[in-house]
Amino acid sequence: MLPGDIIEALDGAVVAAPDDVRVLGEPSVDQALELSVRRGATTLTIALAENDIEEVPETAAAPGAGLVWDAPPDPYRIDAVVADSRAAVAGIEPGDRLVRIDHAAPRNLAQVQQVFSDATTLPVLLDIERGERRLAILVR
Repeated sequence: MLPGDIIEALDGAVVAAPDDVRVLGEPSVDQALELSVRRGATTLTIALAENDIEEVPETAAAPGAGLVWDAPPDPYRIDAVVADSRAAVAGIEPGDRLVRIDHAAPRNLAQVQQVFSDATTLPVLLDIERGERRLAILVR
C-alpha cells in the first residue's frame, strides 16, 4: 500500500466506510485476504497471506487500523470510459465530473460504482460538470 491508495473492496465486498476493513486491524486474522485498491486511474489486487498481517500494538495503532482515508471527492472525476458501455453510449467523457445522481449528491464510491454497474438496468439521471458547463445526462 502507498499513501493515496484507496481500498475499494476487501475479499470482493465493497468498502464504503472504515468499519468495512476493521478486520485488517484485528490481531487474530487467520486467513488470507484480498484487497482491491485504486491507485490513481489503476485498480490493483493485493493478496495478503495470513502471515503478512501483523498485530500492531494498541498504543501505536491509529484509528482505522492505521489507514488514511481519502474523503469522497466532490465531485467524482471520471478518469476513463469503457467503449460501448452504458456510460459511453449516454455520452459521458473522460474528465467529466459527477455531481449528482437522480438529483442528490453521491453518498459514497459504492453508490457511484453501482450506478455504472452492468447489473443496473434502471435509467438514472446524472448531473455532470464538463469544463465550465453543467449537463444532465440520462444513462439507460
